[in-house]
Amino acid sequence: MRILVLAPQPPVTSRMPGSPRLFQFARHLAKQHELFLLHFPAASDASTPNAHEPLVGQTFREIVPLPPLPPARWRYRQLHRLARAPHFLTRFSHPGEHRRIRRLVAERAQRHAVDLVYLDDLSMLQYVPDAPALPLVVDVCDSVSLEHLQRARHARRLRDKLRWRLEARTAARHEALAGRRSQRLIAITEVDAAALRRVCPEYKVTVVPNGVDTEYFHPSDAALVPGRVVFTGVMGFGPNEDAVLHFCQEILPRVRSRCPDVQFWAVGSDAAPRLLELGKQPGVHVTGAVPDVRPYVWSAAAYVSPLRLGTGMKNKVLAALSMRRPVVATRASLHGLDVRHGEELLVADSPQDFADCLIRILEDRELARQLARRGHERVTERYSWQASAAQLAAVLEAAAR
Repeated sequence: MRILVLAPQPPVTSRMPGSPRLFQFARHLAKQHELFLLHFPAASDASTPNAHEPLVGQTFREIVPLPPLPPARWRYRQLHRLARAPHFLTRFSHPGEHRRIRRLVAERAQRHAVDLVYLDDLSMLQYVPDAPALPLVVDVCDSVSLEHLQRARHARRLRDKLRWRLEARTAARHEALAGRRSQRLIAITEVDAAALRRVCPEYKVTVVPNGVDTEYFHPSDAALVPGRVVFTGVMGFGPNEDAVLHFCQEILPRVRSRCPDVQFWAVGSDAAPRLLELGKQPGVHVTGAVPDVRPYVWSAAAYVSPLRLGTGMKNKVLAALSMRRPVVATRASLHGLDVRHGEELLVADSPQDFADCLIRILEDRELARQLARRGHERVTERYSWQASAAQLAAVLEAAAR
């Protein structure tokens, strides 16, 4: 089968910042199918320092970068607002570029005589021409409308609450359009799938979970640094930025009341100025982009995931468990993960509960070792990229038929 893949950014491997979902799926699909990739450039060089990673080049038969979008003109920004379009839609904000990209997609689909178009994000639907009709599968991953509703719930100002609710409504319309135009929508978790099923027929939504690269994210004998607490991720991503701010403002002071020597490390690229300011505080370290996040996690006495926003399965939690580190996480960090509080990790949502759980791990090293061991066993047994890729292949083959 010949598959045209459209992605909003270059695929990233396990050793690069971001989600390796597309790359892991593609490397398994490429064993039996031919893949052709069109993608936008990365948001910043820091996000994908190895955008031309050899493994990516070996996976796809052809890789064509799409032209980057310039800043929108004032007139087109107003048209976008009047149309109440979701933030990712470029039909109104960049009409010329939008038409050119659609022509490029149609030309590549015809040149390679593809059997199916696979979209690695809801935002790429707008670039698929209506005709000639090709089987279409959209990997929505995380429900955009659900994430915006979460932002509305956590927003403090009425203006922000209204803005995010409006964004959720427009995103839901686009998710419904994806349901009408495609053979299948794919979500990472049942939580996201339930949100999608509210706007499109249930039979069109399939859950294909993430996995973990256990060969790369392996345990290490590196020495632990007492009191070191680590969180990883692309810090320019809204939910990650919110998690760091929330942890430093609401949780860390409570932990220091019992563990005054605790050191918090926020490890990842694209940190906004207000996160960099946090890094000036005693005991808070904001690293920016690093060549390898694993040494930071290996040296951590505890890994934390204080996410309040976002949906989908969190690769960062899978990776930390795979590296045999004790984890404290919110329920929002664990969508789609079959892990249990007190068995493989500790789960807490309120700032005080989260702080209490983290203090337990920092003070009770035997508890930390037991959680780390059981967490590692759980993810290595249950979360395989190969199994998820095989599930995706079956979906794609059925859609092409």
